[in-house]
Amino acid sequence: MNKNFIYIFGYIFLFMGCEIDQTENDIYGCCHSDAWNYNSDVTVHVDSVCIYDFTFTNPTENSIWTVGNNESISWLGGDSDLSIRISMVDSNTNLNEIIISGEAPNTGNINWMVDIGNYSPGEKKLYFIQDINSDGIIDTVNDLITYSNTFTVNATNQ
Repeated sequence: MNKNFIYIFGYIFLFMGCEIDQTENDIYGCCHSDAWNYNSDVTVHVDSVCIYDFTFTNPTENSIWTVGNNESISWLGGDSDLSIRISMVDSNTNLNEIIISGEAPNTGNINWMVDIGNYSPGEKKLYFIQDINSDGIIDTVNDLITYSNTFTVNATNQ
């Protein structure tokens, strides 16, 4: 076997799923089809640039939070270099927004004292917004918007 074949074979093995023809016209990016920023034109996969949808690990659909208690919100995904807007809304209407954080760092976890303001307790869901293209305009084409499963918020224990 010649050296070039071994070199190319090693490259194909490392980057399975993307074409790997090393040329001056290489397109670096994410070729994972489940990534938010998947690009079918990518010729050289760079895993560190892949952005995946948010996945909530807490709350879950079985979570019951009580107003006034400290709760941990945890997640995976998004762009780690960009902050996240985190809000809670009524699950049936997506209205009655409570802003938990306007600019939380994407660290995968934030603690929050449960508050519903003047709204009623009940079925809620969180949503995250991340301005992926950093244009200051939130839209469903260029930005990452994800809702959690529905969970329950109860009134303060008396």
